[in-house]
Amino acid sequence: MREFFRNRIMIPIRLESGASVAFGGRSLPGAGSGPKYLNSPEHPFFRKKEILFGLDQALSAIEKRRRVLVVEGYFDVMALSEAGVEAVVAPLGTSLSQTHLIQLSRVAEEVIVVFDGDQAGQNAIARLADRFIMDSRLPVKAFSLPSGRDPDEWIRDVGPEAFMEAMERAVPLPDFVAGLFDARVGQTDAAGRSSLLESFCDLAKRIPDPDLLDHFLSRGASIFKLNKDLLAQGLFREESLVTKGNTVQKVRETASNRGLMERNIVLELARLWTDGLQPHPSSLLTPGDFGFLSSGTLVSFVQKLWETAGQGSDLARDLVLKEPLLAEFWMQFPLDSETRPQRLEDLVFRVSRLSKRVRISAVPG
Repeated sequence: MREFFRNRIMIPIRLESGASVAFGGRSLPGAGSGPKYLNSPEHPFFRKKEILFGLDQALSAIEKRRRVLVVEGYFDVMALSEAGVEAVVAPLGTSLSQTHLIQLSRVAEEVIVVFDGDQAGQNAIARLADRFIMDSRLPVKAFSLPSGRDPDEWIRDVGPEAFMEAMERAVPLPDFVAGLFDARVGQTDAAGRSSLLESFCDLAKRIPDPDLLDHFLSRGASIFKLNKDLLAQGLFREESLVTKGNTVQKVRETASNRGLMERNIVLELARLWTDGLQPHPSSLLTPGDFGFLSSGTLVSFVQKLWETAGQGSDLARDLVLKEPLLAEFWMQFPLDSETRPQRLEDLVFRVSRLSKRVRISAVPG
């Protein structure tokens, strides 16, 4: 342990219960090569994506305020806490994950992610947006500090009261990310604009909630000066992202936003079902979980898919290829074993949430 953390400031990493399970080390000035921050190797009780630094000490303040600030590192947490700002936590060198959100949803009703105003902060925004931009497990807002500043520096300049007043100006993550696109689209040429539009649509595809998707597309239509319905129709066709003037070319779909969302979910189910890898979706979901589907065609497909369970992937592939609503699009998405675990987790979460929403709405008021 001494060799591993030589010439570093040692910081204990604790579970929500207060039990120490690992250490973080910050290199001392002039200590030589190596990463600036270094964590203990992961083990069964220490997985970075499952632990939030400072949660054990911030827990009571979070429960009281029902709100939590998420900053980037250990020293940001310590600096804000020292200045009197409570209810602050940080991930351990990773993006905020869905596991982190599950933890926070038990004690908070709102999350504010505070990004540094430097390039690292912008990269963190991109990672967060790419990972779970519109996960509506609980409201996530975002605030970006002035250029070149981090929370430690900024709170020393403005003081804790002004810092917390600034947090009130945090905006919902979808609007925050859309604002980033809006700021960049006017500063790029036609090729750059097409690239931004493609990135925007890639993010939109990940939005599981139809209401959030509709709002995000409204922002996109305004930013890119496109017809919102055409933008929605072209989400899942690569060729439809080709733009000319203010119109989207080669759009052949006429699906609603809700229909696009449902089709995307069933397409992902088919991909995971037929890739031959474990765990199989049928071990985590049931046909009844897809009661939120409004398309009779998709409902019938899901039921037939479960009938092929345990009979190999070929039968399931045949089902996909025989379904016009799915076949063309299924062929456009290659299988990706590297991202499979996270994609399966995302699918189960999205299906479970939508299914739960249907069950709640069915309960008599």
